[in-house]
Amino acid sequence: MKQYMSPPGTLNYTGVYTDEPLELDLIAYDRDHYERKTIHALKDLRHEAKCKWLNITGLNDIEIFKDLHRQYGIDLLALEDVVQVSQRSKIEVFSEHSLSIFKMVKVQADGKLLIEHLSLLMLPAEKLIITFQETQGDVFWDIRKRMETATGQVRFKGIDYLYYALMDAIIDHQTEAFYHLQLQIDNLEKEVFDRQKSLESLYSLRRDLLNLKTACQPLGDMIEAIMRENSKIVSLEVTHYFKDALDHQIHLMNQISNYREIISNIYDLYQSSLNNDMNQIMKMLTIFSAIFIPLSFLTGFFGMNFKDFPVLNVVGGVHFFVLGCLTIAVAMLLWFKHKDWL
Repeated sequence: MKQYMSPPGTLNYTGVYTDEPLELDLIAYDRDHYERKTIHALKDLRHEAKCKWLNITGLNDIEIFKDLHRQYGIDLLALEDVVQVSQRSKIEVFSEHSLSIFKMVKVQADGKLLIEHLSLLMLPAEKLIITFQETQGDVFWDIRKRMETATGQVRFKGIDYLYYALMDAIIDHQTEAFYHLQLQIDNLEKEVFDRQKSLESLYSLRRDLLNLKTACQPLGDMIEAIMRENSKIVSLEVTHYFKDALDHQIHLMNQISNYREIISNIYDLYQSSLNNDMNQIMKMLTIFSAIFIPLSFLTGFFGMNFKDFPVLNVVGGVHFFVLGCLTIAVAMLLWFKHKDWL
């Protein structure tokens, strides 16, 4: 609750990675050169005239954000959104820079989804993009490889194209996470009659799909804001790439909506199967009860303690009684079978 009581512009990291060490990973590049190195302070960026991508890992070190405020004049309210991990995905455009907040989705080795708070600060005048991660590991390894090997277009365009590439990677991995959930949902349809396991998996998938939707949904509005004619973030040359990213995001949201409905249908099927099984159980209990009603009557009748009960003196009466009960039970079962009640 501390972040809600602090005054505006207070830089308090609200995530769980409080022991993550600060790391500044810098990639400086242009058409002919590429260099990746670790720097120790933001002042080292001043010596780089090329396009720059600085990846900062570890949001618990507040001094780096104070340096950003002093060196580049980044608004403290904007930096507050970077360290408050509950902040929604959004984009804010200022006169000299823009700030984008994303939810980066990764599929972990154990198959679970990890949703991490990721921020992207773009300073066009400095030819600089800064990404802020909570912990090590991200979804940008393919972009780094393309930059290192000079494949693709990242090295040959400005930082607005790098901004597109980073956002596209985020959407691609959100789509990968969706396909991961889709496979589990398809398997769950086959296992829906495995009662307890199916129910636990169903609730888990519904939660993961909802989290994925929460992470993906704001990206459409963010991309549309970037594509507006008065946008100061990207050039007209790069705008059509964002149209492609928007198409991917819209398709992903449609797929998520479809599979949320499929999960609801699976849940309805699960409940129906439980009700059908309960009906079958109740029907069998009713049939057995119906069979034992006349047998219980006969048992009670011949078990009365009268002194003068001539039938009890019949030789072999017990055998006749047992045979009669079995005949009644078999006759009732045949009748139920004839009526398709069994």
